[in-house]
Parts: sequence; C-alpha cells; structure tokens
Amino acid sequence: MKETGTKINEIQSDIPGIILLSHGPLASGLLGTMEMVLGTVDNVTALELEEGDHPEKYRMRIAEIAEAMPEKSVFLMDIFGGSPFNQVIQYFLENGKEIRAVSGMNLGMLIAAVNARQNDDSDMIEEIAKMGKEAIINIGKQWAEQ
Repeated sequence: MKETGTKINEIQSDIPGIILLSHGPLASGLLGTMEMVLGTVDNVTALELEEGDHPEKYRMRIAEIAEAMPEKSVFLMDIFGGSPFNQVIQYFLENGKEIRAVSGMNLGMLIAAVNARQNDDSDMIEEIAKMGKEAIINIGKQWAEQ
C-alpha cells in the first residue's frame, strides 16, 4: 500500500481530516491536483489499495489514519461498494463510530470538503455530496440550452 499526502505526525488537531481512498493511484492523483489548485492543505491524505493488497491490512491502515485524524474527519472514496468502501464501513462499524464518508469522489467534492471544514459546518457530509453531484454536468446539453 502506498500512502501519500499529510504525514501522521504533521496533522493539525483543530482541523477535520479528509482521507481519500481509492483503487490504485486515483486518490493520490486527486490529492496532487487539489494541491495544484489550492496549494498545500493540512490534514488531507490519500490511501491507495494496490493490486495484491490484503483487505484487512488496508483496513488496519485506514484505522491508523482515522485514529490520528481529529474528530469530524471525513472519508472520500472512489466507488460505492468497492473494496476501499467496504473496508472503511467495516472500520466504522467495528468501532461504533458515526459513518462520515462519501463515495464517488471528484475534484469538486474534494474542494468542497476543504472549504466546508473551514466553515465548521455541521452538515459537511451533505455539502460534500451536493457539490459532488453538482460537479457532474452534461456539457453538450448545457451548451445547447444557451
């Protein structure tokens, strides 16, 4: 497994974390793209599931990162029902924690997550999901309607 982004010892205790989970390098690519747009952002990290990784070891790494991050941290995952999704849900259930996760991550969603945590918004998860959906636009249809 390859982890990129914020190192565990550099986490700010007063900023909710954002943990990106994906099959392959999508999470670190999205993190790098977000940093190109916003600059370096504290408490954002990526954890990739590589071919051949054992799901339980991946879940253990999720647990390590989740426990190191402040309260109200959120997970963004590539697809609903995939291995990263299944492992994070299992982590939440095993630990009796509130599920703070959104699937279908995209750049708009990640930027919304960064901004929402600065606003101390109690409905951060809904704001992230809403932005993720709003970032998907049929350009051909949109252009034709103008």
